[in-house]
Amino acid sequence: MKKLLYIFVSISFVLFTCCLLCQGKEKSNIEVSQIAEKKASPQELYRLADQLMASVSKIRGLNFKTQIKKKVTNKDTVRKMLLKDIQKPEIMTKLDGEGKMFIKLGLLPKNFDYKGFLVEIYVEQMAGFYVPEDKTIYIADWMSMDLQPPILSHELTHALQDQYIDLKSYLKSDYANSDLNMSHTSVIEGEATLVMLEYMMKNYGFSIYDLPNFSMVQIQDLMPHQEASKLLASAPPIISETMTFPYLYGTDFLMRFVRTYGWKQVATLYSDKPLSTEQIIHPEKYMSQQKDLPVTINIKDVETILGKGWRKINTDVLGEYIIYLLLKQLTTKDFAIIASQGWGGDQIQCFQNGSDTLILMMSSWDTEKDGREFFNAYSHAVINKYTSEHIEDKGNNYYLWSTEERYVYIGVNNKRVLVIEGATEELIYKILKTYSFWK
Repeated sequence: MKKLLYIFVSISFVLFTCCLLCQGKEKSNIEVSQIAEKKASPQELYRLADQLMASVSKIRGLNFKTQIKKKVTNKDTVRKMLLKDIQKPEIMTKLDGEGKMFIKLGLLPKNFDYKGFLVEIYVEQMAGFYVPEDKTIYIADWMSMDLQPPILSHELTHALQDQYIDLKSYLKSDYANSDLNMSHTSVIEGEATLVMLEYMMKNYGFSIYDLPNFSMVQIQDLMPHQEASKLLASAPPIISETMTFPYLYGTDFLMRFVRTYGWKQVATLYSDKPLSTEQIIHPEKYMSQQKDLPVTINIKDVETILGKGWRKINTDVLGEYIIYLLLKQLTTKDFAIIASQGWGGDQIQCFQNGSDTLILMMSSWDTEKDGREFFNAYSHAVINKYTSEHIEDKGNNYYLWSTEERYVYIGVNNKRVLVIEGATEELIYKILKTYSFWK
């Protein structure tokens, strides 16, 4: 999923989770905006930010090279910034294709306003942000004074990161690989959230080192989104859970890394980046001597095979996490966990011809068993997704269904699985023959 702007955000939901954790509170019905009402003047906020630089620097073990530019902003300004960014042709094209692909996969309801919803949920969730282009921290005037210190510690960490690496280059989007983008964002947001958490914990007399079994992912599972955000709670999981992934899984990844190697070695993550959400979810796959690297898959010449009228509208890599979300939504959580693990690599391409949408996905798995588990899980997903699916052909290694949206094929061959949805039966056989796949 494309991250709007090069903005690095304190997410309200994550802040809410940290507040309850540090204050030792159980579940409540309050929202972040209700924790405290006192607002501060711009001058007070600027002084606070300057004072917090020392705390952030001490936690990270890095000195600020220059002073940080700061600006107080409001929600209307933030919305205008997001709308301006989203109207860039390359982002409009990407989000349009991505939204249609998610609808075809069953991750979004039909006719869902994907671009519009993204803007609104980002505006709702922003508690503060840093923009590398102008080297400025934007302080949210709608947040209470009591919440500003942790928010500013998060954003100051981004400013500090930007003084040691080029954040914009580090997070330069590969429009054809959302999985890679999410893994890089997880490092940056995980580090900033961990600094924020350590800052908050120190105010209560303890540290992340005092909580060896602490997990942001486990904590958020105990705290429904609606307690911190009505819009986030109503969002389809492909939006809400990919939005919070870098802050939750990224923080857990950084916590594991820092406990093992210390803060000084975090610089290693800048030069030797994680390459997949699989490595973020399972830190040992990054931290081990032999890293579990993703397999590159490149499906070529599909438009030539499809013929006249079809045009490609999106190419992407889903990765372990989005595959997990897909299977969780269409099967069960337990089924999704098992079937998404052992991911090796994938590529998905989405095509449109008039009102028809077609997806073709090739995935590679670590073992034949892993490939078979995904094949079985996706077969169940197809049955749950369509209302009038009918098996037209099947074998030990493949299924072919007719559905209300044309034909669906899934086949497994050793460690590889091919999925085709939205094609005619004739087109499916043509694709299988071209790629020497099986029937």
